[in-house]
Amino acid sequence: MTAPTEDLITALRAVQAASPGVSAVVLSSVEGRILGSTALTGLEKLRISAVSAASLAIARKGMRELQLGDVRRVHIKGDSGSILLVGVGQTALLTLVIAGEVDMDRLLWDIRKTTERLEALVPH
Repeated sequence: MTAPTEDLITALRAVQAASPGVSAVVLSSVEGRILGSTALTGLEKLRISAVSAASLAIARKGMRELQLGDVRRVHIKGDSGSILLVGVGQTALLTLVIAGEVDMDRLLWDIRKTTERLEALVPH
């Protein structure tokens, strides 16, 4: 893995700071290679990246089978939190681990601006 740029890490930290309740942010390739993350241990990064890549693959297959177009985002909600996956261009995936409840409309607005910024920073 190449070292993430400071601009990339700054963008990831900004998403986390803007949304109380977002406990982790990971940017990975759609194959699961970690491109950058906020403060997480190595094992947590790998686990989140692997789950994200697998979830995206399942969502893509489902959308294809149902002829509903490309996947824009995947939101998996559990009893005590959720995971939000958002595509960054065609090659990367932004994953947010959310503890508890957040203002999802505001979070999606913030993420939209961030993904535009990240697209320019992600290696193609």
